[in-house]
Amino acid sequence: MNVRSLLMMLFAAVFAVGAAAQNCPKERTLDVPASVTFGPVQNCGDINYRLPGISLSTVPNGCPMFLIYTPPHQVAVPSDNLTQVVSTSTSAITLATFRCQTRWLIIIPIGSNCVLDQQKNVGVVQTLVTAPCQL
Repeated sequence: MNVRSLLMMLFAAVFAVGAAAQNCPKERTLDVPASVTFGPVQNCGDINYRLPGISLSTVPNGCPMFLIYTPPHQVAVPSDNLTQVVSTSTSAITLATFRCQTRWLIIIPIGSNCVLDQQKNVGVVQTLVTAPCQL
């Protein structure tokens, strides 16, 4: 093997590694904790509501018209390393709506409770992990 062939192979190898590195997004994961967002409140009685990761009972300011629960997840952020993020699973973002239910004694209102009206999934967040780029 002569010197010229050796230099050509070395140049090709360096160029191939550089081209692969340019395709790497240079990202890593950042943890985002769970969050609960409450909507406006209505004047109402007691509440008792549970979801995995959240428990809500007797809100002193009243009954929320809705709440949105976003579970813990990760987001991609820039990195200096040759890494990328890979999605491993998803978790549901939950919307729960509430209403006041009046308690009656024949025709006389004697109190009210905040009750779950409906609960539905309104979106998803991803569980991500950081992985090295393939060179």
